Amino acid sequence: MLSKFVLDRAKSFLCWDFLDNLSIQLVEINDTVAYFYPPQNRLSSIVVFYESGCKDFTHSLYLLFHEVGHYLQYSMYDSNNQLEDYWRIIQMDRGEEKVKFESQAWALGRDALKKFAENTSVISMNLLDEYTDYGHDCIKSYQ
Repeated sequence: MLSKFVLDRAKSFLCWDFLDNLSIQLVEINDTVAYFYPPQNRLSSIVVFYESGCKDFTHSLYLLFHEVGHYLQYSMYDSNNQLEDYWRIIQMDRGEEKVKFESQAWALGRDALKKFAENTSVISMNLLDEYTDYGHDCIKSYQ
């Protein structure tokens, strides 16, 4: 079981020590919520919603790093002049191409989570295997 402190520390690590041009918002929700992000944002944004009264932030942490995987994917597609493919695939609901795309995001997120584990003392390396298992379960929803 992970505390909110770990999620806050991951946010700090990602925004200050690991990635450029990334905004992360951790949002406690009790009810419906909506956000507007104007076009041409200066920063890429990740928003992680978690329930009020949450005691275990493990899945929130995993989802944060999965979204970081998508951030890293976007950078890769952009550097290869393949942003049209990125936007096409991210909008897909299912299929082999979507599964491959999501698997790549989970793998990139795992690499980032590993760096977080290596650079801080707030999580154990054992979480990497649990992250991978959780990712495999999530990927099944795209098949």
